[in-house]
Formats: sequence, C-alpha cells, structure tokens
Amino acid sequence: MKKVAVGIIVGLLLGMLIGYQFAPRTDTSELEETIGLLLEEMDTSNGILQASEGRVDALEAELDAINNLLQASQEQVEELEGELIEALDDLDGIDSLINMTGRGLLSTGWNATFDPPQTVVYQLQNYDLDALEAAGADIYIIDYSWEGDEESRFTSGEVARLQNSSKVLSYISIGEAEDYRWYWQGDWAEGDPSWLGATNPEWEGNYKVRYWDPDWQEIVLDYIDSIMDSGFNGIYLDIIDAYEYWGPDGDSGLERATAEQDMVDFVISISEYAKARNPEFLIYPQNGEALGVHPEYLAAVDGIGREDVWYNDDDVQGDTNTTLGYLELFSDAGKHVIVIDYPTDTELM
Repeated sequence: MKKVAVGIIVGLLLGMLIGYQFAPRTDTSELEETIGLLLEEMDTSNGILQASEGRVDALEAELDAINNLLQASQEQVEELEGELIEALDDLDGIDSLINMTGRGLLSTGWNATFDPPQTVVYQLQNYDLDALEAAGADIYIIDYSWEGDEESRFTSGEVARLQNSSKVLSYISIGEAEDYRWYWQGDWAEGDPSWLGATNPEWEGNYKVRYWDPDWQEIVLDYIDSIMDSGFNGIYLDIIDAYEYWGPDGDSGLERATAEQDMVDFVISISEYAKARNPEFLIYPQNGEALGVHPEYLAAVDGIGREDVWYNDDDVQGDTNTTLGYLELFSDAGKHVIVIDYPTDTELM
C-alpha cells in the first residue's frame, strides 16, 4: 500500500511539472509596449484638451467682445433711428412750408456756389469806387445810384467791379417813400396819393407809406426791376419794421390789426417776383426780426440785417438778448445774419 501511495504522489508531481512546461505563456513586453503607447496618446490627448480649453476661453472672450460691440452698435442704431425720425419730422415741416406758401422754399440758405460771407461793407453815400473795390468784402450793401436819383444810377459795369467773388446788394426802402427817388412827383403830399403817410421827423424827405396798398407795391416792383437791370445780386429791404408804426399801439394811430401779416405778405411777394426773374437773386430785410416767427417769411428771405443790436449810438441796448433770440430763428434756418451797430466811442467799437 505504501509503495502504491508514493507512486501516485510522484506521478502527480510529474504531471504538474510536465503541465507547467507545456502551458501557454503571455508575452508581457508587448503588453508593456502597448500600455506605453496608450500613455503617450493619453498625454497627447491631454495636451490637445488643454489647448482646446485655452482656445475655448479665447473664443468666449471674443464672443463677449462681439456681444459688447453688438450692444454698442444697437445703441448707435437706435440713436440714428431717432435722428432719422427727427430729420423726417423736419422734412415734413419743409413739406408743410411748401404746401403753405404754394411755391416751395425760395431759399434754404446761402448760395452753395459762394463762400459763407464774413466781411460786409455797408455804405449809402459819398462813394469812392476804387476804395470799395479794394476793400474786397464778401458783401457790399450800397444804394442803386451815386446820388440816390435815377440819373446817377450805377451802371452794370460799375456794379461788376465789386463782384469779384462778392455779392452786391442794393438798398431799397419799402416802408417809406423818399422824395429824391425817380418815382416821386412834386405835387405829392400826406394823404395824396392815398397811401402816402406822414413825414418821418428823423429823416427829412422820407414819408411813411401804407405798404399794403397795391399802388405802392407796384412802384416797389418797378424799382426792383431797375435794380436788377443794373446787375445787382440782391436787395436790402429797409423799414421792414413799419408794421409796428401802423399796427396796434403804433404811433400812426391807425391800429391796423393786420399790419404785421401785411408786411410778411409784402416781402414774400417781392421775393417771388424777383426770384421768378432770377432764382439766385438775394433778399435781405433789415430789422423787423420778430417776423422770423412766420415760417413762410423765413422761407422767402436769404438773410437779415439788424441795426443797433448792442448799442443805440453809444448807449447800451436793453433788449439785446430778445433781439438775439429772434435772430437765432434766421441762423437756425440757415440764413445769413448781419448785425450793424453805430457807436462813436472807439472802445465800444
């Protein structure tokens, strides 16, 4: 029995030894190589991932910047929309003026072919044509004749001497008649003709006129024809403020309720008449700046002259700010504004 048991044990041990020798074995070097490659790929992937995260951060920053730019652009668009709405409102206002006046805007500002005026010569007597020409002003305001009468009217050649890059306006009074003008008749007196009023006590030979009268207006239009025939670039209309004399609380005592509107209509009719003949002909009223509250009046003129803005001779004016407020109506409408003061004190000048 003992010999049999020992034989079995030995057999088992030999079997185990033989089985071990012939059992399949795994090559760990290949596995280690594969693991090494995977680790390298993992490192590469981590690097790519980190780089991608950095790019994502950069893209997010760019996106934030784009969003901010879009927001700013949206705000600008909204501002532009507001400006466009205002511009359209202004255009509607212009259309309203066109419909209201029945002729469109006669002038929307200074002629684009002429530089904005800076210097002005305003002289109505004692002319020296050489000195005037040498002054080289942007605008000349002179009478239509050397002595105020028809016989000494400026020729077109004389006017042309002042028109080297300049505009020459002719003075004309539409609110008073002057007894030295071509239209005056020797037998005229206050009330005859019916439109002729009282003498202006401050200016000998000048008479108030009922400027709304058709007969006087016809004289004025004939006068303008003579001015245009001499080659002037425009007219400088004086005594516009005559409506204050004839209107409510005016010195005439007439208390004419429509005096202001009558002057507005008169200036508009003058502008229409002259511009129908020459669209570039300039219309400048002097004084009466309060008429600027009438849009149709603003549309009919190219500029305005205003005397005694800061001083009445050498005395300080008390209503300068009010005057400037009315003049801003013209300036805001693109009209040229001339202010004329007459101080004799050098320091005030």
